[in-house]
Amino acid sequence: MVKADGNKFGKTEAGTIWLSPELTSPYAFYQFWLNTDDRDIATLLKYFSFASKEIIEDLISKSKTDAASREAQKYLASELTTLAHSKEQCDQVILASQALFGQGELKDISKDILIAALSEAGLTKIKTSEELPNILEILQQTNLCDSKSAAKRTVEEGGAYINNERISDLNWKPNKSDLIHGSLLVVRRGKKVMAGVEIGG
Repeated sequence: MVKADGNKFGKTEAGTIWLSPELTSPYAFYQFWLNTDDRDIATLLKYFSFASKEIIEDLISKSKTDAASREAQKYLASELTTLAHSKEQCDQVILASQALFGQGELKDISKDILIAALSEAGLTKIKTSEELPNILEILQQTNLCDSKSAAKRTVEEGGAYINNERISDLNWKPNKSDLIHGSLLVVRRGKKVMAGVEIGG
């Protein structure tokens, strides 16, 4: 099965998508279907969805008239993630997808789903024996900014976030109460560029 871009279905730059959560996390599994190319969604719905013909046709129609809503992709991602990993896991993944970008509570995401999501974005590990970095160092260490001056500019322009809270103090450092599940920070530059920090070990 070949996708619209000419690549074989299920093959990505990172490798193959798997049903096993040890090989493809529920978060990555959901994101795979959610990121389906608009040109492929009709074919994938017909191949993989157990929805009725009427529902599939309605989703295909909406994908053509309102592609930006990605309703068809969301439906397929939710259906298949529930089938492969359970409704509870799917609900957690959807919650994570929203909360990571400020549309929900990060503390409500289970630790394993949050780590999986941050690993997809890029997870930087810092040992507890090391001095905790300040916001400028965090932005650099997570590769969200490529220099101290770029990190400083990001903070000054209001584009630096830790756990969805804007950081305006150039000397800000995390403390224990900032760590989600006792070890994690969600770092964001602007609205869409995200990474994670795991403190421990």
